[in-house]
Amino acid sequence: MAVSIQNGIASNLFRGVERVYLAGQMIPLLNAEGGTLIEGAGPDIAPSITRAPSILPLGAVIGDSISLDLGAATGAPQPEASWDITLNGDSIRSQLDAGVLTVELSRPGLYELSVSWSNNAGIVDAVIASLTVEPAPQAPPINYGQAIVYIDAASAFQGSATNVTAITTTGRQGLVLTATGSGNPVTHGPAGFTFANGIYMQSAVLSGQPTGDGMFAVVDFTLTSYGTSSGQLLQGAGSRLNLLDMSGALRVQGVEDTTITMNAGTTPYGRRFVIGGRIDDLTDMLGMYDLAGAYSEQPIGSTNPDLTRVISGRYLNGTLHRLAVFGRPEGGAWPVSFEEVFADFRAGV
Repeated sequence: MAVSIQNGIASNLFRGVERVYLAGQMIPLLNAEGGTLIEGAGPDIAPSITRAPSILPLGAVIGDSISLDLGAATGAPQPEASWDITLNGDSIRSQLDAGVLTVELSRPGLYELSVSWSNNAGIVDAVIASLTVEPAPQAPPINYGQAIVYIDAASAFQGSATNVTAITTTGRQGLVLTATGSGNPVTHGPAGFTFANGIYMQSAVLSGQPTGDGMFAVVDFTLTSYGTSSGQLLQGAGSRLNLLDMSGALRVQGVEDTTITMNAGTTPYGRRFVIGGRIDDLTDMLGMYDLAGAYSEQPIGSTNPDLTRVISGRYLNGTLHRLAVFGRPEGGAWPVSFEEVFADFRAGV
């Protein structure tokens, strides 16, 4: 830029002025003797990284929220950052929380934060910050062969798809539930076993079941309408759990030394649902998971529960998708927890 000389201007006019710009560029201001009154911009200096970018916290896992630190750089003029955050090579910058450099980890994979700094003198790339997020640990599959009774859409049956005469349950004894009663037959389809307020399924009289210290049951059903009486999602004989549709209200009922009934919610006709109940003989409590998946419990008098029959489908209009009954033997442990089975059933809905 050519030097411009201006005469007759007193130097004290510029006292307190720190910078002078011409056409947007910072320039020096000299006095008549060539002395510097105000420094101009120095020579352009290429960016130099002073702090590397990072993804924090280290070791974050699925469900954690991570923060991005772009790092820092010096240079003249001050460098500006260009950056991106990718997951397995695909940009996820648009998924960051609004206005902040944070995001919740919802997927596994390689997260990489790439940053470059540039000014008039050049550009420099920072070392890429990376974070490898492993998939969330998976619970081991539940062994329903340990159940007293387990039924799903794939359970073996006798008769035909339009007239099921017996269901062979998965479980430690392979119990068979046979068609009982009169009226419309039980049918089978891809979704499970369908009842039409007529024939239902019932086991023979049972003895010696491993329920001395408790039992629990979970059902996965779709009910289409109310039948002629209280519908028996699960019913039985002896000390037992009943899971019922009573005039449009789902009930979990424990029948032991005392009978306790808990409300699981309004029956959602036409929509698939899961509920469950548990008698714990060690704590003398009847526990329940309701329609919303919330757990609650009430005291129940209990002395060595003894299940002597299993019934399902009586007075029902709807489809049984899955049913499981587990017991805890006297002095033994649950083969699988109530919480795990309920979560598995809910995950399938």
